[in-house]
Parts: sequence; structure tokens; C-alpha cells
Amino acid sequence: MASSARSRSSTPRSTPGEETRAAPSAPTGIRPGAAPRSCHRCKQRKVRCDKKSPCSPCRRAGGACEYPPPGPRTRRSKQTIMADMALRISSLEASLAGAREAVERLSPGSRPSVASTATYTPPPSLGRSPEAGRDVGRPCEGGGGSRDDVLERNVESFMTTPPASSSSSPRPLVSSPFNALGVLSSPDPSVDPSALHPTQSLAVRLWNLYVSNADCCSGLKILHIPTDELRVYATIHDPSAAPFENLALSFAVYFAATVSVAEAEVQATLGQDKDSLLRRCKAGLEQSLAHGNFLDCPTITGLQALLIYLSVLRVQNRGKGLWILNGLAVRIGQSLGLHRDGSRLGLPPFQSEIRRRLWWHLLTRDGRAGEDYGIERTNDILLTSDVQLPLNLDDGDIYPEMTRLPDPKPGWTIMTFSLVSIELAKSTHRLCTLVGSSPSAPSEESRSRIVGAARAYVEERLQGCNPAIPQHRLTLKYSRFLLRKLEFTAKIQWSLLRYADRRCRGGSAHLATETTLEEALQILDRAEDEDDGLLAQFRWMCRGYPQYHATMYVLWHLSIRPEGPNVERAWVAADAAWAELQSVDSVGHVSKMSVLTALRAKALAARDKARELEATESARQGDQGITPVSRGDRPSIGRLPEGLYTPQGAEGFSPGVGDVEWPNWTTLVQGFQLDDSDAFFSM
Repeated sequence: MASSARSRSSTPRSTPGEETRAAPSAPTGIRPGAAPRSCHRCKQRKVRCDKKSPCSPCRRAGGACEYPPPGPRTRRSKQTIMADMALRISSLEASLAGAREAVERLSPGSRPSVASTATYTPPPSLGRSPEAGRDVGRPCEGGGGSRDDVLERNVESFMTTPPASSSSSPRPLVSSPFNALGVLSSPDPSVDPSALHPTQSLAVRLWNLYVSNADCCSGLKILHIPTDELRVYATIHDPSAAPFENLALSFAVYFAATVSVAEAEVQATLGQDKDSLLRRCKAGLEQSLAHGNFLDCPTITGLQALLIYLSVLRVQNRGKGLWILNGLAVRIGQSLGLHRDGSRLGLPPFQSEIRRRLWWHLLTRDGRAGEDYGIERTNDILLTSDVQLPLNLDDGDIYPEMTRLPDPKPGWTIMTFSLVSIELAKSTHRLCTLVGSSPSAPSEESRSRIVGAARAYVEERLQGCNPAIPQHRLTLKYSRFLLRKLEFTAKIQWSLLRYADRRCRGGSAHLATETTLEEALQILDRAEDEDDGLLAQFRWMCRGYPQYHATMYVLWHLSIRPEGPNVERAWVAADAAWAELQSVDSVGHVSKMSVLTALRAKALAARDKARELEATESARQGDQGITPVSRGDRPSIGRLPEGLYTPQGAEGFSPGVGDVEWPNWTTLVQGFQLDDSDAFFSM
């Protein structure tokens, strides 16, 4: 009986229908007639094994194919399985800990906890950078480099001096703590956004700072103070009971208010470290949007929070993420129906007016793309949108229960600055559209007509401004500043189009005139604003908008004409603009900074060469007993008649460094991607 039982146990079992199936060839090492089993590799990977020798999956993977020995299967005990799982989990934890230590060595940071929210720092990605989705520096298909590599090579093709930073150099694994990536964060269950809320006294102080320092600034008139302050104060009263959209709005307001406080006044005004408070507000906003599922369930209040945050964040970081997220905000606005006027949707007058403010803010913010990143203007909705302009009304003139909107006021209101910005953005778009629709250079009359209409509109809006009132003074000074910048950039663009056929060396030297240089210096000169005490509370706004076009022109002019009546003033302005560009994180500006760095090196070399020639000439005249002509009286390159240019300049001066030809202004503009459809405007 026992022997027959052993005989039965040694006989391989078969499933129904298996007798009619052709048995596969037995792998090497398996007794003929025995039922083959999957190889070790396929069993571990849980894939179908064809039981050949070697099997197809192992042959494709190039690995060894081994089969289990014949005989009954040996089953592992539960203790063995649990021990194996514990070993794997322990190994995974060790790997994660090692990756976290590696990241913290590059940029120290810790995950938040409710007990340590006062100095919260968003958790860094484990060993990955924002560019980790692509292989940095890896050649693309076809033998070319990455997109950034191609851009850098295009820049290097016309720049004599090598760029300060090359795309081939290693990129940092950890980006700025004030990058915009966190807006797309997933909700962290270990972080309660309400736990990041500041104390009540500090929150009230920050709200008041926002109203006085940020609400009336260009591009920040987003809130209706009488109604939105109810949301903010309700959140301050009980953050744990506030909806996520109200928490997000409050954190955006706190972030903007903190940015507006000068470094010297932070401790006295806020009573704590500015950087820590900014990071805490940033994390609170990001987690509030994430916990509220903002992307799938957007709201007007949440969109207001996002727009305030993106507008202010550029003071800390001017990377491309801001422009990209502005496009996301446009999509969110369209999903909320902001691209259609509220009156056509049957909405109450108050809601329609608030939606108009948001929609036009979204459209005008895209105007900086050309100047910040060299990206063509893609916002064609600006002129085709049927949404009416917001009215020139104060917040107190409208309220939710109203049945009709009042007539717009003729004088200054809290919306005057925003309306001026919208009109100048539309004028710039008209200029770009005119250039793109004409096969030849548009006439000077067409440019003058558009710019003149914009000037008339701005001056009409400024009629009721009183310069003794800080908000009125801000509107006066910066509205005219934006108009002056529009006139300067349009003039440069039209001159380039008129001389488009002069592509030879020095063909654009007609632009290197003292008149044009003075116009550029008026844009860069902020000394008067720095001394204006009435505008001190709004000075923070200027740090987020460096003037790349004017800076590039001044440096180019100094490299072409290193002498002239405005040279010293030009160097003071160029050095100040350069220091400002270096003071803020330049993520996303690699190619732009490479051009400006090389251009500045050219200008410095031209200045040194001019001084060397001047010293040599003075020494020669002294040896001959001739009284040297003072620098201000002798002919200089800067005083050549307008439109004239000699490659060697005056007195043997060569503007190039080495033997490689220095590019003209047209080449620089092409390298900067400031083409016909680009937007020159925006502060």
C-alpha cells in the first residue's frame, strides 16, 4: 500500500485536456516525460515561459536560462517568505535614506511636521532635478544635442567671447527654493495646510501690507477688497475650518505682502526671518491648491490666489516656469468661462466685472515672454477676445447685490494703472500684428499712428492724477515709463526692418546714435525713483522686471562706440542693471545671460582698448611738445556722424576681440529671438 502510494505521488499530474496537447521539447537537464516548469527567471519576473532551452524571454534579455530540478515542488514556509519581504523592505529603506542624504548634502532641507512648520522647507525630489524628465546633455536622435545645447551653439556661432556658462557644464540637481514647480504638487497627507497659517496678529499685519503695498500695483489689481477681505479675515479667525481655496488666497496675500517689505525693515515689521516666512507661505499655498484638487476643480478664488502668487514670485525667481504656468492659468480661466463676457452668460453685473479683471490680467501677463525668455508671442487672444474691458471704478463703487454697473469715472481710480497696462499691451500687439502681416517693412506713419493713439489714451487717463498722493504718483511715473519703453522698442524694431537688407558688417550701426542711447538710458535710470520717498512702498515691484532690451542695447552701443558724451552715464546704468540681473536666480535664462555676459565682455574690452589708445596718443603728443587734447574735446567714435561707421573705427580702434568679426545689432536681435512677432512691451 505504501509503495503504491509513493508510486502515485511520483507520477506527474496532468490537467484535463493536457493529453491532447503536444508536449514541448524538454529543456536540457530535465528528464524526458516529466512535466516542464517555468525557468527561474520567468518565474521571478512572472512572465509566460515557453519552456524551450533557452526560453524566448531569457534569450531576448540575454540572461541565463535555468530550470528547476525534476521532482515535486518545494514550498517555502511563511517564515521564509516574511523574512524575504522584510529583507527587501529594509534594502529599499536603506536606498531611500541614502538618496535623501545625497540630496541634503547638496541643499539641506527637511520634511515638514506640524511641530516645525515655522521654518518649513518644501521636500526636495529624491535625486532628481526639474530637468530629470530628460537626459541633460544626452544627444538627441539624429546626432544633435539637446534643445538647450542647440540654442547655446547658435549663440556661440556669432559671439566672439565664450559664454560664461555652457550647456555642457553640469546642472544643479536642486533648483531655487522659490521655483514655481510646487504649484503642481500632489497633496501631502502629512501636511495640514491650516497648520502652516501664521499667527492671527501677523496675518492681520500681512493683509494690511498687501492692501497698501501691492493691491494697486501694475498687474496686481486682482481682488475686490471689500468682499475678499471677508474671506481672508474668516481664514485668520479659524484656519482649520476655512475652505482650501480661501487658505490658498490667504497664503498668496501673505507671500506678496512679505515680498513687498524691504530687507532692512523685515525684523521690525514682521518680527521674524523673511526667507523662512516666504517658504512657509509658499508651501501653504501649494498644499492648499493640492488638497483642494485645484486643477480638476478650479474656482475663481483659487485662480486669484494663483495669479497673485505668480505675479509676485518673479521677484524671487524669473525662470520659465512662471510663463509656462501663466499658460496653465489661461487654460484654467477658459475652463471657468472667463474668455466669454459675463453679460453674455447672464451673470450678475458684479461677477461679470470681477471676471473681466481676471481675464485681462491673464492676457497682459503674457507680454513679458519675448523680453524674458526670447519666446515668440503666442497670445493671439488679446485682440480677438470679446470680453469687455473692466471699468475705471473703485472697489467701493461695485458690490455683489448691484443690478447694474455705474458709469466709469473720468479721474484716477484703483483700476487706472491696470487699464493703462492693458492699452499698452494691446498697442504692442497691434504693432506686432502689423509687422507680421506685411511682406515688406511697414511705413513709419503706421507705427506713429499706433504709438500716438497709445500716448493719447495714457495722457487722458492721467489727467486726474495728483502726484502728491503715492498711488497717483505711482500711476503717473510708471504709466509714462511703460509708454516710453513702447516707443523705444518700436523705434528699434522699425529701424531694423527698414535696414533689413544691410546684413553686412556694421550694417546696423545707424542705431548706435547718442539720441537712441539717451532713450535707452532713460529706461534704465532709476536713480530718481530710488530717492523718491513717496514710492518707497512700491519699490519692490521694480526688482521683478529687469529691462533686458535696454540693457542689451546699451552694452552693444558701448562695444561699438566706447567714447562719447554719455559713455560714463551709460556705464553707470549698465553696471547697475548687470548687478540686478546677477542678484536674482536666473533659472531659464542660460542663453540670455550668455549673450549679455559676452556682450558685456566686448564692451569692457572696447573700453580698455580705447583708454589704451588714448594713453598712447597722449604720450606721443607729450613727446612732440603738443598739448594733449582733453578727452571731452577730441573727436571720438561716439561723435561720428549718424549713419557712418568704419570697421576699424576712429584712430585705428577695432571693436572686436581677436580676429573674429563682431556681430551687428541685427545679429544680436536674431540671437535673442526678438523677431517680428515678438512682444517688446511690458515692464
